[in-house]
Amino acid sequence: MNVVAEAVDGEEAVTLSRLLKPDLVLMDLDLPRLDGLQATRRLKAEVPKTRVIILSTVRDETCRRAAEKYGADAFLPKGTDIARLLSLIRKGD
Repeated sequence: MNVVAEAVDGEEAVTLSRLLKPDLVLMDLDLPRLDGLQATRRLKAEVPKTRVIILSTVRDETCRRAAEKYGADAFLPKGTDIARLLSLIRKGD
C-alpha cells in the first residue's frame, strides 16, 4: 500500500482523486468546503473505479444509509478495529 495524497477538504479530495485516480480513498464525513458525503458523490461520479471507505465519529444508521446512497463502498465508525479496516482495504486488491 502506498499513500499517494492527503486532502485538507472535500474539494481537494475530489480534485486529487480526479488527477491521481487512486484505488481507494479513506473519507471523513466532517470536512470543510465540501462534506464527505458530497465529496463521495462527486468522486464516484468522476472516478467510478475508486473505492471510498467513509470513516466517521457518527455511528448513526441514517449516515450509513446516506453514505451508501452517495456511493461509498463502506461506512465505518472511527475506532473500528484495525484488522477490520485493513480487511476492507485489501478487498480491492
